Amino acid sequence: MNTIKSFNVMTLCLAMLCGASLQAREYAIEVIIFTHLDGLAQTQEQFPDNQQIISPDSGLIINNQFPSSPLTLSTSSQTTELWRAVPEAEFILKEQAKLLERSSKYRVLQHLAWIQPMVDKNNTLAVRINGGRDLSAEHPERLPAEAMQNSRLSAVLGDLLEPVSQAQLNELEGTIKVAITRYIHVYTNLVYRAKDYHLTTTAQGSYVEEQLQDYQIDLYRQMKSRELHYIDHPLIGVLIEASPIEVTQENLQ
Repeated sequence: MNTIKSFNVMTLCLAMLCGASLQAREYAIEVIIFTHLDGLAQTQEQFPDNQQIISPDSGLIINNQFPSSPLTLSTSSQTTELWRAVPEAEFILKEQAKLLERSSKYRVLQHLAWIQPMVDKNNTLAVRINGGRDLSAEHPERLPAEAMQNSRLSAVLGDLLEPVSQAQLNELEGTIKVAITRYIHVYTNLVYRAKDYHLTTTAQGSYVEEQLQDYQIDLYRQMKSRELHYIDHPLIGVLIEASPIEVTQENLQ
């Protein structure tokens, strides 16, 4: 009996020692956002007509091509070292992205990855999403007034005008936020833009009018780490995986 009791005590001590020496304080997050090319035609969900949504302009700017650069907030010059971009060569969902790109049913809008600390919803930071095609040339009327004026001046003055930052109207804009407690909590605040067609009737007759429609996509998912999760929507899909980065107690000291 004493031998069994001693063995149980030793097992408990080893478990506590392992738990203390191996901790996950950071997580690697990888996200693929893609569009269903026939989503509007297939869905029976009703969306508001003629809706124009202002997407959130805050959030960390992730640049996976230059992962060593400090991440900045899109609305200020504030930087953070707790969130870091992952080099594209280290992406773990590359095969999934290739399969989506080869499919005739989907098109990848954004594929990015970053490392962040284990923080709750109140303390996490949103990551900026700017993906898909730039629609500003097709729909300049949707650009801010200042951007439209700069575009007209550039067309007239050409090289005489100092270069200005080019405003874009992205197919997908918004933010994604990941909070990490006992579970992984994912929140999206996205605007997806797509062409839609409406039948317009006037005194002269009826005609089909093409419009650029905005769709608000707010999604939430609670999930476990080390598992690939799929968040579905009639218009887009999100593949996301969160993996803990375990460090030993020696490396923390």
